[in-house]
Amino acid sequence: LDRGERPLNAFDPDLVDITKDFVPSSITTGGISTLTLNITNPNGVEITGVNVSDPLPVQISLAGAATFYNCGSTRTMTGTTTLSFTDITLAANSTCTIKVPVSSSSPGSWTPPPS
Repeated sequence: LDRGERPLNAFDPDLVDITKDFVPSSITTGGISTLTLNITNPNGVEITGVNVSDPLPVQISLAGAATFYNCGSTRTMTGTTTLSFTDITLAANSTCTIKVPVSSSSPGSWTPPPS
């Protein structure tokens, strides 16, 4: 099947664009930063059942609950060292933003790897 023939309710990473950022990028020991994931659906139709996993750097840990913006009504987050987001719904031509507070066990600057 080519990309145009794939069912859009079966998640295919080629159907979305994902960006990741830490704000602030520098964290002191015990300090808090916000990890932001943007999952963009550039397609003209809704995509359902999107699942995303994101491993955290070794020194980074979860510091609170995730906040979801424009991600549909049924979605969950699990994990503490690898964050897993499941059942995300992306409206046509939209971006789901997930913000997660994280803390560091040692000072450092955190930038996402190039995509």
